[in-house]
Amino acid sequence: MIIFKPTLSPAEFDATARALNRFMGGSVEYDVRHASDPRAAENVRMGGQLLRALRSEGPLRIDTTGFLMPELGTPLDQLRREGRGAIGIGLTNEPLFAARNGVEQEELGVGLYRRGAIVSVAGLRRRFGFDRRTGRCERDADVAMRALELAVCHELGHVLIESYGRSGKNPVEEAHCPYSSCLMQENSGLGDFVERIVRRGFGFCRECTQRIGMELGLLRPA
Repeated sequence: MIIFKPTLSPAEFDATARALNRFMGGSVEYDVRHASDPRAAENVRMGGQLLRALRSEGPLRIDTTGFLMPELGTPLDQLRREGRGAIGIGLTNEPLFAARNGVEQEELGVGLYRRGAIVSVAGLRRRFGFDRRTGRCERDADVAMRALELAVCHELGHVLIESYGRSGKNPVEEAHCPYSSCLMQENSGLGDFVERIVRRGFGFCRECTQRIGMELGLLRPA
């Protein structure tokens, strides 16, 4: 399920659609909904939290340990509902800041296993000179849209890959692939992601591809 804000440009939306088509390979159906639609989060896992984030104005500040997780005191029947339904990926033009180990930094996106993800185009727009009149980036537009496409794929990877189970001590290590030529490797921010991963054209390694394929198999209707 794609849930987007109206400020997304056609080029940005197309890049997101390419990411899902590339990622899913036509094996899983997805739908598109506008964030202003009162039923946008219907049958979406943790849809209420995702929608609140997308409808907010100004920078989003997310604690990665609590993002799209059930709130304390949530009734059991609600917990069951929030763990079922479509997986949502939200798209926003607001800057996204995530707190990791007590340090806040701007992120392209954040994803949580079997819950959902949110991706921001704000950093890409600044870096590549987005023109609101044309809805396109003035500098390296192809690289910018490629970066958005791969950012969506990366966050979907987090939604579908539980853990790499390396040390058991460092959540950051467990969330990223150890292979340096894989799209799911750790990056230090937007600039690093663009220069070291996007411009080199990295994709998913064999192990990540297998993990994603297994999870997508579980999502397909019987």
